[in-house]
Amino acid sequence: MPETQETQIEHFPDRSLRRLLQDAEYVRGLVRIIAPDIEAFLDFSRITYQKRSFIKELEAMAQTTAEFLREQGKAEGKVEGKQDTVLKFLQLQFQSVSEVLSREIRNIHNLSHLDTLLEQAMTAQSLEEIDTHLS
Repeated sequence: MPETQETQIEHFPDRSLRRLLQDAEYVRGLVRIIAPDIEAFLDFSRITYQKRSFIKELEAMAQTTAEFLREQGKAEGKVEGKQDTVLKFLQLQFQSVSEVLSREIRNIHNLSHLDTLLEQAMTAQSLEEIDTHLS
């Protein structure tokens, strides 16, 4: 297949969606099909066309979403690592940790709270001194 045909096929959805969204009546018809309950609340006369690529917009949104998820994953990894550290320290210190205490620690996602628990674990003489319900 020649390169021009591949390019045309590749960009077809972008052009067709752009054409659909350029005309207020097309948009009204689309809304009528997708969400008829909100049609009465929209002012279709105020629709303006801005020359932008839908595909480029989607790519930018996907990139932003990927960055957010990557950062979210890093934060979750830090929390899980801190939870693991607290639990490991308690197991080393007291040989066993109850399922209830372990679950309570796993439900804490605030890093400073987990830091406080780690400090408690380092100085506690018994598991009863570990306060997972800090204010």
